[in-house]
Amino acid sequence: MALSLTCTCGARFEVEDTLAGQNVSCPECEQPLRAPALQQVARRTSLYALASTVLALTGAFTVVGTLAAIVLGVAALFSIARHRDRLTGLGFALFGIIGGILFTAATVLALSTSELFGIGAWVRERNLGDQVDTDIPLEVLVPGKHFAITRPTEKWGQARTNRVDDQAVSVLQRDRDLLLVQVARFAYVDVHVVQGVEFQRLEQCQQVVLDELQQQAWLPPDLGDDDGEEDRPRPGGFNQRPEPPRQQLLPAQSRVLPARDGLEGKELVVDVRCAGKPWRFLIYLYKKRNGPLYVVRGYTERHRFSGLEPELRQALDSFRILPGG
Repeated sequence: MALSLTCTCGARFEVEDTLAGQNVSCPECEQPLRAPALQQVARRTSLYALASTVLALTGAFTVVGTLAAIVLGVAALFSIARHRDRLTGLGFALFGIIGGILFTAATVLALSTSELFGIGAWVRERNLGDQVDTDIPLEVLVPGKHFAITRPTEKWGQARTNRVDDQAVSVLQRDRDLLLVQVARFAYVDVHVVQGVEFQRLEQCQQVVLDELQQQAWLPPDLGDDDGEEDRPRPGGFNQRPEPPRQQLLPAQSRVLPARDGLEGKELVVDVRCAGKPWRFLIYLYKKRNGPLYVVRGYTERHRFSGLEPELRQALDSFRILPGG
């Protein structure tokens, strides 16, 4: 950019803007004169930088907001570097980036370690504690269904309605004759006595049990709860459900259980997704010839299973048939 000058001798000429504010010589009379100084253009704060700072603060612990703060902060750095003469706000941009990284890391850590600090257990006990009765004998008798089962520890309780108000698992607990809950550790044991299968073999009953589990996991939590219609009976004593997913559910492990009290038994380990999470089921099937089928299940989220397996097996191994069953 050239600067125009006029000398007292009447000569007009131009000089480079690099000489702004300096003395130059007139090319006609060689008299010195001062070149005018450049006018400073006021710089404004980058809007990207401001938005980055605001999102880092207001979006803290939301992950989405803090990630957006990081992206806008980086965009602000590039914009300021390209227009140094017009833009400022480097500090805001750096705050947005660093704050976004720290808040994102803190949020992810809090979510992933909520069990470590007892947050998840506290929330579950607050929401479900009044639905579970722990002031009962360790051995729970269900005379009407002719069976008994023992709670692994006093921290396990019996669900008052044989179902808990938790959408993550409520679909899995329909039509149960008994439900035991370890609220803090998110673990369950339930029993279902299936009538109408007196003349079916245990192997036939096994597939029907797996089909029902698959259908339960596939159902939305509120489907069929308050529509005023009762479930239609399924042949063999199971409830009719909507069409299951196409892929057939198969056990990850299975073995024959030792016969006892005239019952033949089988153990299944089954993995299934419900409410967007992977669950692992330990299932004991017991059947007396020409008698009902007893389905005893222990289950929790798959990543918790190894830590809870001893208690689940303890409960399932304690299952017994009462006289008259």
